[in-house]
Amino acid sequence: PHLCHLDKVVELPNPWYWAGNEPSLTAPHMFNYAGRQDLSIQWVDWIMDNKYNLNANGLNGNDDYGTLSSWWVWNAFGLYPQVCTKQYAIVRPRFDSIHIHRFGMSSDRDWTINMQSPAIADPSSPQTVSVNGQTMKTPFIPYSLTDAGSAVKIQFTVHSQ
Repeated sequence: PHLCHLDKVVELPNPWYWAGNEPSLTAPHMFNYAGRQDLSIQWVDWIMDNKYNLNANGLNGNDDYGTLSSWWVWNAFGLYPQVCTKQYAIVRPRFDSIHIHRFGMSSDRDWTINMQSPAIADPSSPQTVSVNGQTMKTPFIPYSLTDAGSAVKIQFTVHSQ
């Protein structure tokens, strides 16, 4: 019901949204809450492709101890921690395979993120995401699934349309 309003606020690019402004970092992920994960993926991809680069001006704003850099890294994993929740928003990874050794307070965890995708997939291509074999029914992964055990396997499968 609120998608029509959200679509106007997060319609990118627009003069009011600035990807380098930290309070706006979760804006593209709001489409997940409205049932339009394809638009979250579309706008995250657009920001990564248009607001980040390898040049001296490669960050669109003040990195503030790595805030903007970590935004890019998390989204390249296909995930983004949601503020004031205990879940990650799911987008789409930038790499076919990612291995992360996460040091924890009580124990270390190894994360493996794999993506299986057709050669050409656009943001609207449907995807299935599973964590340790459990398929996600929403475009979010609860922290509890990534905090249990010593190994976490996240599988993204993008389907042809």
